[in-house]
Amino acid sequence: MIRLLVSPTRYQQTIQLSLWLKDYPEDQWDILSMDALTTTIQDIVQEAYTFTLLGKQRLLLIQNAYFFTSARKPSIDQEQDFDVFEQLFRQTLDLPHLIFLLEEDVDGKNKWVKLIKQSNDVTLLPVLKKQEWAPVLEKAIQERKIPWGSGATWALTERLYPDLDRAINELDKLQLLGETITEKLIQRWVPLTLESNVFELSNAILKGQLGDALAIFRDLSYQRVEPITLLTLMSRQFQGMEIVYALEEKGLSPIAIAQALNWHEYRVKVLLQAKKTFPLSRVENAVSSLADLDYQIKSGQMDRFQAFETWLLNV
Repeated sequence: MIRLLVSPTRYQQTIQLSLWLKDYPEDQWDILSMDALTTTIQDIVQEAYTFTLLGKQRLLLIQNAYFFTSARKPSIDQEQDFDVFEQLFRQTLDLPHLIFLLEEDVDGKNKWVKLIKQSNDVTLLPVLKKQEWAPVLEKAIQERKIPWGSGATWALTERLYPDLDRAINELDKLQLLGETITEKLIQRWVPLTLESNVFELSNAILKGQLGDALAIFRDLSYQRVEPITLLTLMSRQFQGMEIVYALEEKGLSPIAIAQALNWHEYRVKVLLQAKKTFPLSRVENAVSSLADLDYQIKSGQMDRFQAFETWLLNV
């Protein structure tokens, strides 16, 4: 039995594995975890066919199964005996039992992906939508017995989506506070993701709070976030505004727009509220000016940090 489990997060991988491992009782199976970045295929296969001294069969969990992707090959790739790997897919016995694990996209044209798909043993877990985070976080909160206040789950989701693994790690830190976790505590103790920072930056711009916008930009600069990266993300924010405006013109409600874009309704409302001071024409000008700024920085015409600050003052 050979399986491939592709998961966007380690947390989802762990949950799926726990379901599968129910079929492998400890009194009959020896479960080993190995890393494909440090162990060759031939060594993995040999280990998989080996019985323990107590006569147990072995189930191998193979982390970082890079050969199912189109990613750059690691140095160990030169040591791999891929003939052994191919023979593994050709045999029809029940043994060995291997579960290959990945936290990145597989390459559908990859030879090994095609071979493993022939046995229909490929499980691709989806990225959870924002609205699907709540039950996951609530379960993790209950397991840690963290006193939890109203609105805190939404606040944590807004700050960290889509990084579910980081959210789970942050719960371990919040548990140490020893008090009821509120929205204010999350804002104080949980750093924003870059995407959330950019949303806050664009929100400050939309409200005309240039001092706040400059402060956010300088904080990001201290964190070594490059202006070029911010240019790209800000362009996406304003392009998102164009889409929101267009969907509203078609008669969609904020809730319907949020569902269509897989955004939180709050984000959509913020953008629509800004429509009076930031009409479509101004949004289009912002997108155009960001494109010009990108060219000026990359062509060396302006210092990248000074150029972005100047843009903030004039957008």
